[in-house]
Amino acid sequence: DGPKTFPGVRVCLGYKGAFFLRGGYQELKFAGGFAAGGPLEFAGYTLQPGSRVDVSTRFDFFEVGLQYNLVNTEDFKLGLLAEAKFLSLRARVSGTGQEGSTGPFLPFREKEEELIPIPLLGLTAELRPFDFLGIRAEIKGLKLPDAEDFGLSIEGDVEALDYEVAASFFLGDSVALTGGFRGFKVEAELEQSSRRRVELDLGFQGWFAALDFRF
Repeated sequence: DGPKTFPGVRVCLGYKGAFFLRGGYQELKFAGGFAAGGPLEFAGYTLQPGSRVDVSTRFDFFEVGLQYNLVNTEDFKLGLLAEAKFLSLRARVSGTGQEGSTGPFLPFREKEEELIPIPLLGLTAELRPFDFLGIRAEIKGLKLPDAEDFGLSIEGDVEALDYEVAASFFLGDSVALTGGFRGFKVEAELEQSSRRRVELDLGFQGWFAALDFRF
């Protein structure tokens, strides 16, 4: 459907310039449809080739984390990141399918709601070559087999990557205009059972613009 714009916010509270408590929110919405390319089983229905399926999905990302700067000078900062990202997923799927493999064809409407916690570890760096210019980059990731063994509400494997690069133009000490590029990708086996299998494969990337306030 082409590029989309999504709102978001991030807050950082610092202590002595080295410790930071970070929080953020990002919203993603997608709506559309597709035609089944072959026999497809979904929620107890068998979809025939060419069957129309309509999908409406909303993702709400909540994140909270800690940053500690190992190097903390006026011109350069290098820090460690530990972050928990909570992905709230709400999906609506509708179409027409055959009950089982021999039943009648009926319209169906199914919904799926999940809250998925994803811990991330990473690095952040910030360069201040001039008083009016700041450049920063950060990368966070995680790869866990059998995530349920680590206390997560994910039964199978999980792999996630979150990264961004940005430049800030400071309009004084407290205000900056920021622009950059951000990407996020997560693959998770949410449920594995004889009854059903639920997998999440989500990714997005694109440019962003922000107005920063510093106190």
